[in-house]
Amino acid sequence: MKQSLKENFVLIAGLVLPLAMALIFLMATKISTMGIEPPKTPVIFLTGAVSYPSPLWDIEVRDGMAYAVYQPRDKDNYLTAPVFYLFDPVEQTLKEFRLPPMKKEDMNNPASYPIQDFGKIQSLSRATTSPDGYIFTMQGGYGYGFLMNLFSGGDSGAYALKKEAYMVKVPQAQPYNTQFIGWVAP
Repeated sequence: MKQSLKENFVLIAGLVLPLAMALIFLMATKISTMGIEPPKTPVIFLTGAVSYPSPLWDIEVRDGMAYAVYQPRDKDNYLTAPVFYLFDPVEQTLKEFRLPPMKKEDMNNPASYPIQDFGKIQSLSRATTSPDGYIFTMQGGYGYGFLMNLFSGGDSGAYALKKEAYMVKVPQAQPYNTQFIGWVAP
């Protein structure tokens, strides 16, 4: 047995060392997120009609109900109706609200649509950081490559709720076509 170990030392080291390194990287990523509470605050965002510096679409909360509000800026606004989402990180659920198609003659007038699918909402916080310390941000993506995505467990260019090293991917939040609206206050 000792003789075969001596003869095949390089082969054994070639198999064991990569596995040991993979285990070390896996443990390092898990240890870095230990002690960080998962996110609890739901987030509202939209996709499909992002415009800067001032958005055409927003959310207002009135009498415990969310409303999608359209504010035209210029004549002949381009308009693809956005899709509003409410992501609950605790339940890992995503509620979607699609606006009815707007007629061209209505694009120059303010409009408001109730979003009953989101349920009762008391208030909406516009702060960049949630009450539990998370931010809505794009994770990775900028040319990090295969190894970075492999060891970080991330998708390139996906949005996530992030606090230190802990991240929760936000479904349907498309890179370069997503606008943060706010945190649903408890």
